[in-house]
Amino acid sequence: MNILLVHNRYQLPGGEDTVFHNEQRLLEECGYRVRTYTRDNNEIRDYAVWRKMLLPFATIFNPRTYREIRRILRREQIDLVHVHNTLTLISPAVFYAAVREGVPVLQTLHNFRMQCPNGVFYRNGHICEDCVQKGLLCSVRYACYRSSRIQTAVAAWNTWFHRRTGIWRKVHFICLTEFNKKKLLELNTPSPANQCGKQIIDPEKVRVKPNFTWDPGIEPVPFEQREGFLYAGRLERVKGIDILLKTWAMMARESHAQIPRLTICGTGPLEDRCRAYIRKHHLEKEVTFTGQIAREELLQKMAGAMALIVPSRLYEGFPMTVTEALSTGTPAIVPAYGNAADIVNEGKSGLTFDGTAKALKDILQRIVDGEMVFQPGVVKEEYQKHYTPERNIEMMREIYLVCR
Repeated sequence: MNILLVHNRYQLPGGEDTVFHNEQRLLEECGYRVRTYTRDNNEIRDYAVWRKMLLPFATIFNPRTYREIRRILRREQIDLVHVHNTLTLISPAVFYAAVREGVPVLQTLHNFRMQCPNGVFYRNGHICEDCVQKGLLCSVRYACYRSSRIQTAVAAWNTWFHRRTGIWRKVHFICLTEFNKKKLLELNTPSPANQCGKQIIDPEKVRVKPNFTWDPGIEPVPFEQREGFLYAGRLERVKGIDILLKTWAMMARESHAQIPRLTICGTGPLEDRCRAYIRKHHLEKEVTFTGQIAREELLQKMAGAMALIVPSRLYEGFPMTVTEALSTGTPAIVPAYGNAADIVNEGKSGLTFDGTAKALKDILQRIVDGEMVFQPGVVKEEYQKHYTPERNIEMMREIYLVCR
């Protein structure tokens, strides 16, 4: 098959870029003829003023994308268009171009932008699904996208417009988890957000396929030889770094035994406040900051930890750190809500908690006290069963054949 992969990079690199390149490499290694169409939002910095003024319209439908995609489809005899991200420069014009040329089109959903203009179902420190339940104008009222009512209005209009044209019924979708699929299909439920009661998404065109990660080839370390816990991510409130540090402070107050070590890998806007919190609660010996480190070093740290902790307040898209931990035989402790809960197998490859510091403390104490013991070999088996390149290409082939 001749595949056209389409991806719009954000100004800051992220997990979607990694998934795009991973899947491109995997498809090429498995014999697919892959062509790519990419844009980078950093291009906007060099735009003339008049082009920046027209950007809101191009975000909704970019004529350049429409023309270029149609030319590529004809010239390269593309069998399938696989889209990862269209914001901002590519725009949903790619879907109309594919449909016009009679080429099946598929999108991997890395976030919740089709239901929520800011893409994460989060507002003012809490999970928010108002746009699904009450309509997209809620996002404009609260300036959910980049704290700007104007930019949020453009994002909401973009979402509303393409729902009304019916283009999404002609698109196949890959959801990363069952939770992701459930949220997507809620768009078909009659509500203030779908007053006409029409089907926005064709349920028959929605499949579930998780992301994958390459096996690092690290032999799982026996659980009794592991020490401490690991956090890997940005130091910001939405990622729950304050919940994590509060958990360690609670353990320090309530425990007379040795407190487990916590290694924090990453940087972010709250780094100085996190360090100040550690000093205030006298946790300098228990908590270590490594800053941003190379993936190979991070994997080694994962392999030696009792568990990876993901204390996020978000539903998350698909936290790749969880699958990376599983690939080293390390379990993950994740919120009981959102996509992360669908990745771990409760009791086998990880545990879930309700998002509070107290619940997290109780789980960690059970692990430290030996009441909960994970088998690294069993954890690794969960990775091998669901998140290897080999399993992923099997699922991809099935989806591609259905789309055609």
